[in-house]
Amino acid sequence: MLRSTFAGLNTMVSGVQTSRLSLETVGHNISNTNTEGYSRQSANAVAVKGSQIYTSVGPQIIGNGTDVASITRARDIYADRQYWKENASSGYFDSRYTNYSKLEVIFNDTDDNGIQNALEDFYKSWSEVSTQASTATSRQTVISKGQSYATRIQNAAKQVQEQISSIYDDMELNLTSINSMTDQIAGLNRNIMVQEAGGASANDLRDQRDALVDKLSNMMNISIYEDSSGMYNVVSNGTTLVNGVAKIDLELSEPIPNKVYGINDFSIRISQTGTLYSPGTGSLQAQLDSITEDKNFLGYLSNMAAFCLTTLNAQHRAGAGIDADTTTGVNFYGEDGFEYAWNADKNCVEKRKVIVDCKPDPVTKKRNRTSKTVRGTKKEAEQMMRQMIADAEKGYHVTNTKITVVEWVQTWLEVYIIPNVSPTTLSRYEGMIKRYINPLLGNIQVQQLSTLAVQSWVNGLKVSPVSGKEMSAATVKHVYHVLKGAMDKAVLAGIISRSP
Repeated sequence: MLRSTFAGLNTMVSGVQTSRLSLETVGHNISNTNTEGYSRQSANAVAVKGSQIYTSVGPQIIGNGTDVASITRARDIYADRQYWKENASSGYFDSRYTNYSKLEVIFNDTDDNGIQNALEDFYKSWSEVSTQASTATSRQTVISKGQSYATRIQNAAKQVQEQISSIYDDMELNLTSINSMTDQIAGLNRNIMVQEAGGASANDLRDQRDALVDKLSNMMNISIYEDSSGMYNVVSNGTTLVNGVAKIDLELSEPIPNKVYGINDFSIRISQTGTLYSPGTGSLQAQLDSITEDKNFLGYLSNMAAFCLTTLNAQHRAGAGIDADTTTGVNFYGEDGFEYAWNADKNCVEKRKVIVDCKPDPVTKKRNRTSKTVRGTKKEAEQMMRQMIADAEKGYHVTNTKITVVEWVQTWLEVYIIPNVSPTTLSRYEGMIKRYINPLLGNIQVQQLSTLAVQSWVNGLKVSPVSGKEMSAATVKHVYHVLKGAMDKAVLAGIISRSP
């Protein structure tokens, strides 16, 4: 077979065209030197299939020039996967470093404005007043240094709370950015699938998609799976964020009030389902861990404040005031009239003991003091204190005791009744107590016996608990007066402030 006269020219033209396409690819590379995420491309030339010719010695194959088989990116998927993994770790530790840097500023003890400096000055002022207690200046210095120490604890706590709120604000911005990137990845998946349907490689679109994945990998743990049509499936810590052309969005939950730390907490969830989401690693996980770390610092500050309100106050109350009773037994921190008891684990008041000064003892002239432990809120403790103050002003002095009705009634009989009544009257009292009072009220503590409980008991006496028969009004009245007589004496004995 003879070759065409122009076959040689066609071979040379193919070489020129291949070289021109290679030069155009080089130009494309140079033009995108500063393009973010761009990967260098190469034109891969191959020899065109040869033609068979016949010579004097037999058939031969002669080449027909060259052509470009493909244009590919200088990108390795295995290197990409390793980079995405390490990029997540980098994002995590960079974010944690940022948080620690801010904490370092808040708790900076290298100058005179830190908590440590205030604590040292407070301690020194106590050392000085221990030897110069009569000097007004030294006492005022203790108060001033104590206020400064408390103020710095409060300021540090407020700054940490503000930092936590700021982290949540940053998280919201990051989630908006993540949703935007996953939306773009889903769109690029669609375009890549269309462009590569004929067999070509959509290199520039793939670069754009990989650049988005690079950014995404800095914020969370991700795994990338490419399907047969060239589309990416993006999976983050078990949650599929992008599946071909479909995607899900992430958001912060509604605020969750956290009274322990005085802030609003949030969780990350999937917008479409409300399911909670965990990033696993990356800067987003670092922000969650930083919030936990900041709460620990709030806990440390809370423990310092709790020490002042409990141990330091208790020591201060144990001392004697220089002006006798006026400042004896008062708290250094907080409100007077309360004994604070803090739960350091919960960083909140678990119970309070209300302390009230009563009128001086008429014989010894010494000051009386009574107290009650209140388990509940500050409001409940304040209500108890107001009631106790009112009782103290009326001259009532109630001693804490767990004595029961049966125990007190027996004491009442022995002290007030036996010496003053006939054996017949005593026998009648003992019978009513044994049949009607002790079985129904005997195990109740006298201080816990309420007016409502007494009324319910009286209503129940309409039918005898012994015989089951109806009791006369006169008998009910006699039994009631026996209990009332015992309770009236309990008031005089200082067991209760008023008869129920």
